[in-house]
Amino acid sequence: MSYLETHIHSKSRGCEDASITSSSRSDVCGRSGIDIATYSRIEQGHSSPLLDTLIRIADANGVPPADPVR
Repeated sequence: MSYLETHIHSKSRGCEDASITSSSRSDVCGRSGIDIATYSRIEQGHSSPLLDTLIRIADANGVPPADPVR
């Protein structure tokens, strides 16, 4: 599990070892307007998201935009 994936989902669920399912990825992608392939590349560290993309991911997960970049 990537740092981004663990950090965002643990903050949104209030736990440190959150389990991420493909349906939750789909939910985040649907709420943020990011396609699943792009989100997956970001999670795996193969792509660096723009600031607006990080903000949309944070908003979709219900966490402050600063959390994913700490």
